[in-house]
Amino acid sequence: MTDLTRKWEESGYNKQYLEISDIILQDRDRLMNILISHIRHFGKSRAGNTFLDLGCGDGVLAKHIHSFFPENTFHVCDGSEKMITAAKENLKHIAGCHFYTVTFEEIMENEVFGTRFDFIVSSFAVHHIQHEIKYRFFETLNSLLKPDGHFINIDTCLSGNQQTNEWYYTLWKEWIIGQQERAGIKEDYSDIPQKAPHKPENHYQELDIQLDWLKKAGFTNVDCYYKYGIFCIYGGQKTE
Repeated sequence: MTDLTRKWEESGYNKQYLEISDIILQDRDRLMNILISHIRHFGKSRAGNTFLDLGCGDGVLAKHIHSFFPENTFHVCDGSEKMITAAKENLKHIAGCHFYTVTFEEIMENEVFGTRFDFIVSSFAVHHIQHEIKYRFFETLNSLLKPDGHFINIDTCLSGNQQTNEWYYTLWKEWIIGQQERAGIKEDYSDIPQKAPHKPENHYQELDIQLDWLKKAGFTNVDCYYKYGIFCIYGGQKTE
């Protein structure tokens, strides 16, 4: 078990994150809906596809995708047993959904799933992978895709300019304050953007570097599909 997984397993930690995620994750709804639009546009059909959700948490992303594309097969994985338990409850309406308690490192080291995927998706999870192994992880994801399959990642992306990054964190803080006010929440989470880049479980990286790693890992049609400050959606396609 990695240190990150241990933290997610700590009592109350993952529960608190899930409860405030709509407050602290800037533009999450729009990002997930752009992901849906990508699947709708690039999917060969609305049915019969196989999805893998990486770092699924409580299954919110898989649930959102299934609501638009129900006649598909879903595989979801997370390193936290507590998160998988929550995902099983949240996705119990999806017939034949496959659940895996497995870390990203274990995915790189073993043949975990026994199948290949039309779409590999992830939401706010890949930035937990250390820089020195993220390129190799992207290679693994490419090998897990079917020909013409797509990897779509909602996550954090920095600028190559530190002054711009400082503004991005301010933009994020302003988002959180606005969300708190609209929701009438008394607790103050506006210090999260200041603390987040210094937490050992967060490995934020520049967007251009991540796109370059995807290309080197064998992906084509690599691009950033949407970006709002530090948060973005990017990915690529496997072509053979």
